[in-house]
Amino acid sequence: MLGHELNNSLAPIKSIAGSLEDLLQREPKPEDWEADMNRGLGIISARAESLTRFMEAYSSLARLPPPRQTPLAVGEWIRRTADLERRLKIELHQDRA
Repeated sequence: MLGHELNNSLAPIKSIAGSLEDLLQREPKPEDWEADMNRGLGIISARAESLTRFMEAYSSLARLPPPRQTPLAVGEWIRRTADLERRLKIELHQDRA
């Protein structure tokens, strides 16, 4: 997932940066080259900002506090889980040993 999200932002950044580099090397420059540069740089900026937000969210997820262990009423948990099954009959037998 992380690689996918990184590629979703980096691929367009690389492509647009390459196109802008080509545009700067063209002679003569087209009349609207400055508008194209501004649009391209705006897209690069927006993609970089999106990537920054994603990385910040991912970092906060990676810093989740450790889980707190608490006692669990296993019998109740199993009964509630079994109650989720509506297609098949489930019989629970409690061993009192």
